[in-house]
Formats: sequence, C-alpha cells, structure tokens
Amino acid sequence: MKHNLLRITPVNFCMTIAIYIFSTTMMIYAERIVIVNGDFSLGNSGFSSGYTFIADQVGINNELGPEGYYSVGYSAYDFHSAWLSGTDHTTGDGLMFIANGSANTSTVVWQGTPSQDLILGQTYDFSAWVMDVYNDGAHASLTFKADAEVIGTITCPNYQTWNRLSGSFTAASLRPTLTLTNAQSDNYGNDFAVDDLNIYYEGSTTPPTETVLTTTAAVSVTQTSATLGGNITYDGGNSITERGYVYSATDTKPYIGDAGVTQLSDGSGTGEFDEIIGSLLPGTTYYFQAYATNTQGNAYGGVENFTTSNATITFTDGSSYTPTVTPGSSDQVLGRLQLSADVTGASVTDLSIQLNGTRTGLSNLKLWASADAVFGSDTQLGSTVAADPSDGSSVTFSGFTSAISTSNVYFFLTGDIASNATGAVQGVIVNNSSLTLDKGALDGSISNAALSNGDASLPVELVSFTASSQGNVVKLEWVTASERDNLGFIIERKSKDSAWQQIASYKSNTTLTGQGTISSQSQYHFIDTSIKSGIDYSYRLFEVNINGDRKEIGTTFIKSSAVPSKTQLFAAYPNPFNPTTRLEYHLAIDSQVSLFVFDVLGRKIKTLVNQQQAAGEYSIQWNGTNDNEISAPSGTYLIRLQTESVTQTQKIIFLR
Repeated sequence: MKHNLLRITPVNFCMTIAIYIFSTTMMIYAERIVIVNGDFSLGNSGFSSGYTFIADQVGINNELGPEGYYSVGYSAYDFHSAWLSGTDHTTGDGLMFIANGSANTSTVVWQGTPSQDLILGQTYDFSAWVMDVYNDGAHASLTFKADAEVIGTITCPNYQTWNRLSGSFTAASLRPTLTLTNAQSDNYGNDFAVDDLNIYYEGSTTPPTETVLTTTAAVSVTQTSATLGGNITYDGGNSITERGYVYSATDTKPYIGDAGVTQLSDGSGTGEFDEIIGSLLPGTTYYFQAYATNTQGNAYGGVENFTTSNATITFTDGSSYTPTVTPGSSDQVLGRLQLSADVTGASVTDLSIQLNGTRTGLSNLKLWASADAVFGSDTQLGSTVAADPSDGSSVTFSGFTSAISTSNVYFFLTGDIASNATGAVQGVIVNNSSLTLDKGALDGSISNAALSNGDASLPVELVSFTASSQGNVVKLEWVTASERDNLGFIIERKSKDSAWQQIASYKSNTTLTGQGTISSQSQYHFIDTSIKSGIDYSYRLFEVNINGDRKEIGTTFIKSSAVPSKTQLFAAYPNPFNPTTRLEYHLAIDSQVSLFVFDVLGRKIKTLVNQQQAAGEYSIQWNGTNDNEISAPSGTYLIRLQTESVTQTQKIIFLR
C-alpha cells in the first residue's frame, strides 16, 4: 500500500514533532476521540473560530459569501459550487467548511480543548482530516499548535481529496489549547473543509477505555443554592477514587484547578450522585460539570448551567425625612431613600432622581451611600452633576456598584447651596426604572416616591415688592414664592434729606411675621402713615431667619403726593433692562387695575397687577419672569395698563 509521507523536524521547538499526510485508503492507529465535537456533530458548538459562522442551508449549492465565513453540518458542502459530491469524511453528522478567498495567514480555523484531562508527560497524536475544495489558486495550508507551540505546517497536495494531518506532542498541561490556523497567504482558492479532529495515544492499537460519565441538570435552584448531580455508568476498567463537581460563575467550561472554579467532592465509585451547594450569589448564572477520577486521570460529564433567583429588594422612600439646608454651604442634604435585600449579593448600579420645584443657586448634585440614617462621612457614588437640571428634570448617577445588604442601606442626595439661593426643591423617584439593580429585583412598584416629607426650601424668594401712594399714606406690598426658616420682615425708609431708618419690624407688628419654612406663595403688606406729601421715599425690605441673621431682599421707591390729576402709565426704567425694570403709574380715581406683560404675538406671559386699587401713585418691578417664575427669553415685550376708563401700552426690551 502506497502513501505519501512528509516528516518535519522544526528548529527551536521544545518537542520533536511529526506531521503525516495519508490518503483515504491508509489504515492507521485506533483512535481515542477526546475533543468535544471533533466530528462537528453538534453544529458550531464546542470550539471557537476566527471566522464568522453562517448556518447551513441544506441542499443549496452556493458560495459561502461574503468571503471569510464558515459553516458546519452534514451538508456544509452545499455552500460551494466546486464541492465534492458526498457527505462528511466518516460516518459522523457534520463537517466544517471554510470560505476564505483572501490572505488570512494566522487566522484561527478551529480552536478547542480535550474533553477530559490528559496525562502529563504522555505522548499523544493529534489528527484532522482536511480537503482543499477549490481548484484555483494556491492549495489550502494549515498550521497545528498545542498550547501555542507550533507542531508543524502542512499544505494539501491536491484538490477534492481527504488528506490526514497528523502530529505528535507530549502533554505539558492537562488540557492544552489545540489550534488549527490558516497558513496560506495567497488571495485565491483558499477554501477547504475540516473534519474528525482527534487525540489518541501514540502507537496504541487498543486505546484505553474512557470513563462513561454524565452531568445532570441542576434542580431545586434558589437565590443562594442548587442541587447538582452526576451519573457514572462505567469506570473505564479502573475504580473511581473520587467524584464530584466543579462550578464557576466566570468560567463557562470549568475544570479542576482553573481560576475561579470551585471543586466539591462527593464520594467515590460509580452510580448516580447529587449534592446541595450553597453560598451562591443571587441572579447569577453558574456553569458546572460532574467529574470522576481514576488512574487514567479526571473525566468530565459535560457542562450544564443554571441561574439563581434574584434577590428581592425593598424600597423605602424619604417621606418621613425632613431636610434642612444652609445657604452658602456645600453637600446639603435634599432627600434620602433606603434599600434592603432579603439575601446578600445584590447591588444598585444606576439611580435617577427627578427634581421638582423652582429654584436658583443649586449646583454640584451628588449621591451618597450610608450605613445609617444620618448623613456624614459617607461614600459618594458616581460622578458629581455640576448643573441643576431645572424643575421637573432628572439627575442621573451611574458608573458605580453599591452593595445592598439585608439591613437598610441609605442613599442621600445632596447639593451645594449658594448664599443667594432661592426657591425650593424636592427629589422624587419616578418609577422602578429609576433604579438599575444587579442580581436583584424590586418588590412592588414605585410611583413618584418623594425623598423628603416636603420641599427643601431655600432662602426667601421675593416675587415682587411694590409701593403705592394713596393720599397721605404709602402702601407697601410684597409677595414671596417660598421661605426657609423665616422669622419675619423688617422695613427701612429714607428720603433725600435723611438716612435709612427702621420704621417697622416683625417683633412689634404681627403682620410682618414670616411663614417659617414654606414652598407656596405668601402675600404681605404694610401702610406707612408717617410721610409728607411731595417727598421722594425709598424703602428696603429685610428678612430675618431663625438664627437672627438679617438679609436685604428688595427695594422700592415712591414719591408721595396728593391724588394724581390723571391716570397714566409712565416710561419703564431702565429700558432695555436686565435683570429688572421699574414701572410707575398714577390712578386719578379708585379703579380696577390690570397691568400685564405680553409678548409681540399678543400672548400674556405675566400678571403684575390685577386688583382694585385706590387713587394714588404706584410703582412695581418686573424681573423678566413669566407667571411660572421662569425667566422669559430675550426680546421685545408690551406692557399694558388698563382701568375702566384708560388703556395704555408701551414697548420694553429684555436683555438676558
């Protein structure tokens, strides 16, 4: 019987290796197949490839394009018009077809590992059947490696004939990485088939018998435990001295001694066996194999997997929490929430909080994790969000992992409060999707859950402060949008010929008492009866907090006089303006007065006055906001004064 023989002794290799090519009529050693899916009976599983897989199309004779793809299966030859009519190399259920067509030197054709441990120091033969299928250009050429050591390279001598690639190596590891790579650099005709990849004892006419072992599917899976099983139906002629399981959450094909793999022994001998494993992480996929050990080494029953149940996470809002903020201070708590789990192992990785309330002077929002209900010396989560997202918008913290224990973990929202900050803010968790959990699931549904029992009110926000002359008295009126720790107000007055002097205080006038902490609008007034007609007066308004600190929040100006001779609106000053302009008007008689701001399209955006007023002189400021206290855009606006007898309009320009 004739055959072609090519022997290669590579230079600088740590092993002496032989590569053989045989025709399909050559009888060789009996084989001990220990490579998973070596005949491709399982499709494209049990190995990896540097090419992209395309599912087989049975009975369709076509190109496997675009080039650089592979197919496996019983009819993979249908992917090429020049394919040899027939099936796979032997009686298996599949083969592997590669369509390369371009220079892909060193691209991995096939890479796998033995299905059970090899014996260290034992010499093994490796074999694979290869066919060059396209009669154009250079012949297919492959390189075989074991643990990255090059065994040798072989080029097919002809087309459409199965050729055997065989090489010897000595096992330096229990499960060496075996690799076939493309060694052909020619751009054309480099299409080929591979089948029946095997490892067997060198020169053995009667190979050792393998242990027959299967891994059974996991049962009774909980959040932290599962029951694993195996069945040894034949010991391979050598007694099983140890059996058990190996499992891992990171290694998809666990073996004894691999990194991240846990080994659990479960007796000896043949037969069925099972064991409960605990201390697992919730919401995690584990991979496991049953194993058996005898004098031939370790055998494995195939990989199974299971996924533990998620931890149940309980969410508690901050409706019982009252935040207190200090102007001019950083990391002021705006709200908090609590999370707890029924088992350990879960964590939160993203959190989104909607901020409700109109405000100024809020910045540098942060999220913190705390082991107790008091903020301080805690751990910041994610990055600082520098800009306030505005009323009704959300601030999101991500890029962190914070464990959720079986006791409450508190999460605090903080921000920096400017010394001149105004308004109010309240954090809200809108729904379940506001929290991103790992290995956990929320118990129940969240619906706009507040992180505090009310708005975290910032200092007094003054909406307006006006003065009107009514005969020989001046009426001062002011409106606040919110107040924080406000004891009350103090009013000072001056004329051209006098210095500032206090004329009213909350300490002696109960109408000037503040609302404390409140996020809703409040109205106040004071009547100054100690004026002289025809003299210009200026007034300034102060708020006093619970610490006794006094802060000026508004000024206004008025000229007291007799009742005006006619009703009229005077020119706004300044105009153009930023941030405020003053509007003065006179009423000759008691009137129902409306003073509105319109945009150039005629849409009313701000109500400055809409009430019955006595005859006299009036002054009011507009700060460029609309009725929702949101700053209007730059542009031209119309001011309209309307009484029962008079309607006057003037144009003003707002520059932001």
